[in-house]
This record gives sequence, C-alpha cells and structure tokens, in this order.
Amino acid sequence: MRPRRGYIGIGVALALLAGCGLFPEASFDLAPDSRIPNWFHLPAGAPRSAVAVTMDDYVDSSGRWARITLKTTNGKVLLKVKGTLRGPETLHVGRVSGPSGEAYPAYEVVTVSGVSDLVEHRSMAPVFYMVDDPAVRKALGLSAHE
Repeated sequence: MRPRRGYIGIGVALALLAGCGLFPEASFDLAPDSRIPNWFHLPAGAPRSAVAVTMDDYVDSSGRWARITLKTTNGKVLLKVKGTLRGPETLHVGRVSGPSGEAYPAYEVVTVSGVSDLVEHRSMAPVFYMVDDPAVRKALGLSAHE
C-alpha cells in the first residue's frame, strides 16, 4: 500500500506553521486570586473578579514572546497585547526540583510597550501569578515599581 502523500504534506505544513508562531507553545490562565498585570487596568468600577487574563507563550524566529488577553468572565475580549519574554528560557531564583526534574517556582519577565512585569509559575499547572515580592523582583533585575 502506498503512503498517503496528502496526509504527509498536511503534517509537514502543520509542523512548519507551529514553528512559525501560529500556535502557542503553552497557554495559561491568571489565578483568580492574583492581581492583573501592570499593562492592564480594570474597567471603571469593575471588581477584579469581573475579568480574566490568559497568556499564550510562543517561540519563533524572533525569539520568545507572549500574547496576553484581558477579557470579561463571560469571554468578551477587552484588550490583547504582545510582550517579549526575557532570555532563552524561564528564570529561577533558588531552584527547587520536582520529581521529574522540573524546577519551580519558574519566572518570566514579560515586557509590553516598555513596561515589564513578573509572572510566576508555581507548578506545572496551566496557571500563572503576578509577582510583587521585592526580593524576587530584585533578584531578577526588576525594581519594585517596574
């Protein structure tokens, strides 16, 4: 039986598209008890619980970057921004390795329109937190107000 060239071609095309930044490497939701990132502001009079934030990480020929989306809890997109991720991989302050060799917490310095903020991944879950801890921010080269 001959291989189905059409399927092979589709597979190759999808792999190339994934490598071009059309599909995220990973997707995360901001923890409901975390503050929103510095690039966003709550709609006037809205409580934090009225919005959700997602972050999709990408890797392409330009490097690592993220698409961060602010939306209402019913899914209406309020704002999407693109940010750069510092360095070639996640950052660590005091390495703690898990059972399969992963190290947590892991951090990402994300910069959007010249404003940097700090993301924390506490485990291999699809959840992230915004970090205000002055010691962690200082260790990663960020000021307390940056």
